[in-house]
Amino acid sequence: MSEDIIKRIESGPAVLLLGQKYLSLETGTDIFLQAIREKYGVERNKIDNYKSIPSLDLSKESQAVLGWMYKLSKSISIPDWLKSIVNIPWSSIYTTSYDTILNRAFENEWRNVQPVADDSFRVIDPRDKVNLHISYLFGNVEEQDPNKRPPLNVMESYRRKTILHNLLERLPQIITPKGVLIIDGYDLEDQLTIDDLATVLYSLGEGQALLCNAGQLEDHPVIKDLVNAKILITERESFAQLLSNWIFEQKINISNPGEFDYYGKWITLQDRRLNIPQNILSVISKSATILDDDIFDETVSNENKVDGFRRFLASSNATPAWFGYPNDFAFERDYYLNLKQAALARLRDSEFNDYPIILHGQSSSGKTTSLGLLAYQLRTEFKYAVLYIEKRYQRVDEKEIEIFCKWIEDNGGKQTFIIWDGMQEPESYNSLLKKLDTRGRKFVLIGTCYTTNKLAVEANNDSIIESPIDLTESEKKRFETYLRKFEPIISNILSGINDTNFLAMMCRYIPSVKKNIHRGLVSEYNFFSDLLANKKVGQQQQRGQLYDAFQAAGIDIEPELLDLNNVTEIGNERLTLADQLIFSIMVPGKLGLNVPFEVLLRIVGFDTFSTTLFKELNEVNIIEWYEYSQGEFQLGPRTSVEASIFSDYLGSRETEVAMIKLLLKNVRPNSGRLVGESDYQIQFAVDLLSKVGPKSENKQYEVYLYDLALQLRQLREEYGIFHPRLVLKEAYFLREIAVRNIPGNPSPLELLDSAEQIVREALEILEEFPERSIKLFLKVELASILGTKATDHAKSGQLALARDAYENIRELITEPYAINPENYGALDVIGWATISLINYDVFKDEKRFELESDLAYLIEHAEIEGVNEQYTEDFNKLKLRFFELVKNQQVADETFEKLKSSGSASGYYIRAKMLLGFNIENTPEYLKNSQSTFDYLHENYNHIKADYRCLFLLFRCWWTTKTRSAFFGEEKQTLPLNKDDWNYCLAILNRLVAIETSFSTTIYFIKAIAEFHLELFSDSFDTFNYLGAETNYSFYGRRRIKKYYMASNPDGSLRVYSGQIESDISLANNEKRGDLYVPDLHRKIAFLLYDFNKASYQKGERIRALNIAFNFRGPIAVESKYNA
Repeated sequence: MSEDIIKRIESGPAVLLLGQKYLSLETGTDIFLQAIREKYGVERNKIDNYKSIPSLDLSKESQAVLGWMYKLSKSISIPDWLKSIVNIPWSSIYTTSYDTILNRAFENEWRNVQPVADDSFRVIDPRDKVNLHISYLFGNVEEQDPNKRPPLNVMESYRRKTILHNLLERLPQIITPKGVLIIDGYDLEDQLTIDDLATVLYSLGEGQALLCNAGQLEDHPVIKDLVNAKILITERESFAQLLSNWIFEQKINISNPGEFDYYGKWITLQDRRLNIPQNILSVISKSATILDDDIFDETVSNENKVDGFRRFLASSNATPAWFGYPNDFAFERDYYLNLKQAALARLRDSEFNDYPIILHGQSSSGKTTSLGLLAYQLRTEFKYAVLYIEKRYQRVDEKEIEIFCKWIEDNGGKQTFIIWDGMQEPESYNSLLKKLDTRGRKFVLIGTCYTTNKLAVEANNDSIIESPIDLTESEKKRFETYLRKFEPIISNILSGINDTNFLAMMCRYIPSVKKNIHRGLVSEYNFFSDLLANKKVGQQQQRGQLYDAFQAAGIDIEPELLDLNNVTEIGNERLTLADQLIFSIMVPGKLGLNVPFEVLLRIVGFDTFSTTLFKELNEVNIIEWYEYSQGEFQLGPRTSVEASIFSDYLGSRETEVAMIKLLLKNVRPNSGRLVGESDYQIQFAVDLLSKVGPKSENKQYEVYLYDLALQLRQLREEYGIFHPRLVLKEAYFLREIAVRNIPGNPSPLELLDSAEQIVREALEILEEFPERSIKLFLKVELASILGTKATDHAKSGQLALARDAYENIRELITEPYAINPENYGALDVIGWATISLINYDVFKDEKRFELESDLAYLIEHAEIEGVNEQYTEDFNKLKLRFFELVKNQQVADETFEKLKSSGSASGYYIRAKMLLGFNIENTPEYLKNSQSTFDYLHENYNHIKADYRCLFLLFRCWWTTKTRSAFFGEEKQTLPLNKDDWNYCLAILNRLVAIETSFSTTIYFIKAIAEFHLELFSDSFDTFNYLGAETNYSFYGRRRIKKYYMASNPDGSLRVYSGQIESDISLANNEKRGDLYVPDLHRKIAFLLYDFNKASYQKGERIRALNIAFNFRGPIAVESKYNA
């Protein structure tokens, strides 16, 4: 049995439970307990063990007592035996001890320790080996909180039991069916009773627990029963001694984390070798894999080449098998050279890296292999930094990515290549790109997605590269040659087959399915089912509190699932438990998704933890286990191709959808997260719904959209599972069913009413939480529902109802939502709803012109502020629809006077927009029209000075007339404005700020520049600081750091300043940004070495001539041509 234990320790999760006897294992004396006995035991009571401490009733002196115990534990050395086991990459530590010695013992250069002293601590990454959680079942002496400190009287001891049980309940899911629990330092005198320990152990599977230093415990009936059940293995030796024996006998592979170990990662950038700091590793491991110097180290000997090649082909479809690339196992497709050239071109032209590179193609066309090859060559040939993001359900955190990119730049790296094999919509990649651009990071982003009609149209775009499923004739010949190196017989067979389909060829020659993939998979499936058919769940199990707790937590344990031969009707098929497990993995697998372990656990029932069910998954390799950096386990098929073939055996689409509903039914958000916060089970559900939803390529699921929406409703109403992202999906499905009028479902109005109700309820629940993007998405969805209802009312002639619905939209999507570049969805909804209702003549003239004015202003402002690149096409379509609506429209004098008499400036605004013209920016006509439009608005200033739309248009036309260019044109523009011009500019801008209804980067940016030129330096720097804070981590992208304007003289020439370096700065020390003092400003400003073409400056060094540029972050010094 030791071999199985060793295997479990090596593969993980490995969890260590240390009892209260651990300090006495080496010497026979517990120094900590002895000191407590000497200080408190003589006067009050006899102290034989830790169970005696609560009887001392020390709670009244808790602060002094705990302070003394804390100092005591700090003074005790770490036992030598403990030092010998700390280098195992433990997934979690549990202990019944009070002291804090374990914190010191397990914390080192590659691992942080996070103590968990009570059940209120939110453990988001419970199996994280780098951020190791140590759970103190009875609290620890570092804490003063009664819920976190050790129990100091009898009543506290009773209260602690609830926390104890809640902490213990987490153990089975931390361990999973793959892991092992190592117990040492435990005996019957421990505060953890044998009953409480047994409750956990009975929840584990065969060979999943090892009790060391068992001694007399071997005779205890509970221990005997656990041993007989083959759950527990007992050893009389300590774990340290066992480990020493295994190492000596070379049975276990546990390397000491040193400078070349996985946890002590190094990365070579060009000619420098850098040790990656542990804090960087801890942060980035949650989102991506760093391709460090050791990742390609696995070598395959010549005699093992064939096996290695087969292993490479059969490896995960989610993560590249890195060992295969240095061994030349990857087949290079024809398009690969274009992919590589596009990536390197971005490196040379990074200033204009405005779009991600998208590799698109259908499933199993070789995208993951190509990305792996690109990553390998970027690292080995060019020594560039590469981050690889796998397909996963944990959301990618741009802040974590940004931290790594900045560290690379600070250490001399040119750029970071971010390769995200996410199979996401292009919008996801655009979003990450813009957020990193905003922070000024230097990177190249490459992503993957399925082929869509839009991507196919853009095939000539250098940023869009297709991975076709069909091989060219030259590729087929190369493929035969490639295959001949490893499988000459198969290569000869292939040469006689007239087939260029890459998917079919790879299916046929995946090593485990050489003859016929269908027959082979059926054979494997039958073998697995037969294997399970003979397995029975032990009926004599002790269940106890853990069983009850899982029931209370909503993990269903239905009696009929106890028999693994039991047949359940799902859809129109009768499926055994084995069938359910297989198809629960294969149905998402065909869509490119793996399934969270916890979801499968709920499907098959918690009792199967104690059967060999999950163990058999390791024996039959049709299913793969995937462990991610935070200890998250997912199960998936070997390839999506095999999963598609398996799914076909379900017999009908109806049964397949029933399996999807079963998966959704068993999704639960992490109880440790805030309401609405994402986790990987919720992300799995969202991804699964996206794969079969209205926008998916899989149109065959459309007739089942309502069934899926009902399943989400059941999650909310019957299971109490509320998550705003699932609500958003449910409402979206209902709205799309109504819009498409899919037959066989409730009426469109009923569907829309239901969708509106659930979104409003979700927003009400989220009201007390800080503003987050999910609330914005819900508001936009609600507005879309109302817009659809308004349009339906207008079509049926119910104009009053249409107007009411529209007013609700305007109240919901306020102006700040609609003009923020992050919130294009809000602008889109207000846009199409306004245009639709105007086309249906819902509004009379005055109201119509008001609404047209509002929408024209929103479109104008969005043009200037910028729209997120992913929505550019949609925005242009919206503009075209609006311009077609109003281009020939005139404001009749009677209507104009009515608007004017009511105090509205909408008539002035529409007439001014007609004068200016639509869609003619940056043309000679636009410059000419700007003057006449300014004159018109200036003549009517008293009528329009309180209207933000008119005043902004006046300012825009004035600026264009004076500077001869639109806002945010070319970089480093000079500004030919005199003092009077700047005073007028600032007066208009202050007026706009005073009446502003929303934040505008344009207004604050130009305002800060005007204040600078008027030498109001304090005001200018305050405005820049406000602007910088408002645009931090936003979608303004690289424009946030672009140097648009220069400090200028009235004639338009560059204003020249001098400066003095504030401190030493050198590229040799990885320093790029410094400060210099500018006497004319009486303050220091930032500069970048590369802007001065210098490698270093000394403190006090004078720069006799420099210019000042402006970006959103403030003034920045640049080299002046007069400084030569």
